[in-house]
Amino acid sequence: MNIQISKILLNGLQGLVALSFVIGSAVSVASDEKTYENFFKTNSKNHSDSKSGENAHGQYHSSLTELGRKIRSKLHPETLPPAAVGPYLGEKGYYYEEVGTGSGLYWITDGAYTSMFALTGEGVIVVNAPSSLGSYINMAIKEVTTQPITHLIYTHSHSDHVDAAGVYPKNITVIAQNHTAEQFKRPSHLSLPQPTVTFDKKYTLSVGSQTLELEYRGPIHENGNIFVYSREHKALMIDDVIQPGWVPFKFLLWAQDIPSYVSAYDEILSFDFDTFLGGHVNRAGSRDDVLEAKEYLYDVIQNAGMALQATGLNVSGLLEMAEDVGDPNTWRVFNAFLEVVTSECEKNVLAKWGDRLGGADVFTKDNCWTAQQFLRVD
Repeated sequence: MNIQISKILLNGLQGLVALSFVIGSAVSVASDEKTYENFFKTNSKNHSDSKSGENAHGQYHSSLTELGRKIRSKLHPETLPPAAVGPYLGEKGYYYEEVGTGSGLYWITDGAYTSMFALTGEGVIVVNAPSSLGSYINMAIKEVTTQPITHLIYTHSHSDHVDAAGVYPKNITVIAQNHTAEQFKRPSHLSLPQPTVTFDKKYTLSVGSQTLELEYRGPIHENGNIFVYSREHKALMIDDVIQPGWVPFKFLLWAQDIPSYVSAYDEILSFDFDTFLGGHVNRAGSRDDVLEAKEYLYDVIQNAGMALQATGLNVSGLLEMAEDVGDPNTWRVFNAFLEVVTSECEKNVLAKWGDRLGGADVFTKDNCWTAQQFLRVD
């Protein structure tokens, strides 16, 4: 089967209903709503109170739990592909850099998250408040200006990108797309700064010397996830689609709509940009990084399709095989089929990408699983 990805998109297939799961974000509702709300108030306060950035390095050893030690045992030294290597963070635990010279637009990373802030001459515009990065954004701003933070943009609602927003000054202007604003009414987000300005499709934020164009183009990753674009400085940010130098996070970043996620790569390339930020992991990217990420994604989908065809089996064939073997466990039968297809896809993708992008050895299998599911079900 020759998988034509453009045809898949043009057919307007409905996306997978993927789990809306983000590390640091709870998605199940506790039976006691009051308990649920209090849990999130406490959780958000813990993030908001770490204003000094003192939780950065070297303090986890003394408090490691048994599960923490198990996690540590799975880690090992490794040489990353050159594309995945970010700047040296130093003892501060973060790195920031101005886009061009004299632009007043900066990107920042702590090695796991990336974001941006803009000096306007009348204050500072900040994009997001990631869990581990929010305090560092505050510190970096103080290193380059005495201007106060006046505006905060939420790109989307996932807690790991917003739950440190309490470190920013109160009574600032908070901007979000309508879907995102609705999500901030959940118990998990009630203690965070609430959006004060909302929009549907487009919003232009002009403050002093800076203009940022905010645009919503559909459910990319989740409903409400927006593009943040500086036309003057050719800088573009959209979270949780592409991470420069790395493969997508597990299961294609848990995208809620796979066709929209795939088409997002061309949406990104429709902008005129030199600097790209994806919300994770350790550096800013370029147009070439986006093109490379698109090539990886298309290879995953292509190889998942070829593996599906190579089995020569449909549902009837699988059931006949199970009867022949004498296995009555239908779930085991289908799981064997999915595992073999996924492993074949992973093997062929890693032959090309294993030493080109960070995390290929970690998440390609999961990304192949999502791709075969997309092709098989959608």
